[in-house]
Amino acid sequence: MAQQESTNSLNQLFKSINAWINLSKASFDYQLVLADIWVKAFAQVIQELISEPIKGEKL
Repeated sequence: MAQQESTNSLNQLFKSINAWINLSKASFDYQLVLADIWVKAFAQVIQELISEPIKGEKL
C-alpha cells in the first residue's frame, strides 16, 4: 500500500513537472511571436517616419 502511494506521488510529481515544462515552452513560443510583432510594428513606424519628409508632410 505504501509503495502504491509512493508511486502515485511520484507520478503526480512527473505530471506536474511535465505540465510546467509544457507551460514554459508555450510561454517561450508566445514571447517569440510577441517579439516578432513588435519588430514588425517598429519597422512599419520607422518606415512611415522616414517617408514623411519625402511626402513633404510635417510630423
